[in-house]
Amino acid sequence: MRFEAGIYDDISNADYHASEGISKSGLDLIAKCPKKYWHKYINPERMEKEQSDAFLIGQATHTAILEPEK
Repeated sequence: MRFEAGIYDDISNADYHASEGISKSGLDLIAKCPKKYWHKYINPERMEKEQSDAFLIGQATHTAILEPEK
């Protein structure tokens, strides 16, 4: 998904993470260790991470609080 550069306050969590831009978590990881960022997000041989129960609960909580219309 592609967005014009800017600040968006009405984007869904799914669209945010599907976009080509860099996330806040990604920026934090680059600041801490650029090599870890490369391995996690850019490395073409990286393994896809399975979503944990904690992640799914967090995603549901995010949606319920910040996107209740869904």
